Amino acid sequence: MFTFLLILDPIMDYAEALLSRGVPPLTVARLILTLVPQALGIAIPVAVLVGLLDSAWVGFRRSRDRRLAGRRRQPVPPPASRRAIAGLAGAVTLWVMVLAIPDANQTFREITFSIIAQKVQEDIHPGLLRRLPCKVLYVRDAPESGRAGTGVPADTSRPGWPTV
Repeated sequence: MFTFLLILDPIMDYAEALLSRGVPPLTVARLILTLVPQALGIAIPVAVLVGLLDSAWVGFRRSRDRRLAGRRRQPVPPPASRRAIAGLAGAVTLWVMVLAIPDANQTFREITFSIIAQKVQEDIHPGLLRRLPCKVLYVRDAPESGRAGTGVPADTSRPGWPTV
């Protein structure tokens, strides 16, 4: 539940932006899966803390409310098992923070850059005159290899002194 809540906002932002630009849904899903380790780095410690505090609270209430007959029994883990759970969660969180998050971030960058490069290559056609803020890009004819044509950039930020 914590993981889903932490990843919900980035899912909505990236999915909407990418799907509206024509990126395939499978690529968007792969890109969003790379965001899961970041959420796990926070969600695992929080979930373990809530679980251990809840079990401690149940033990505290049981010792206080012994006179309640018919109350459903809930097992309270002994302190050694609580320490083992916390240690295991710490080890998993360490692995997520040290190995999984950097790998996921690198994969996220690679996928994002490949999407950007593919979209830019699809948008540039021979004979295209494109105006950017204070810049002009004219794309000449494509070479025989079929790749995108070469561009001639011009800087028009200084009126009367364009730089090619």
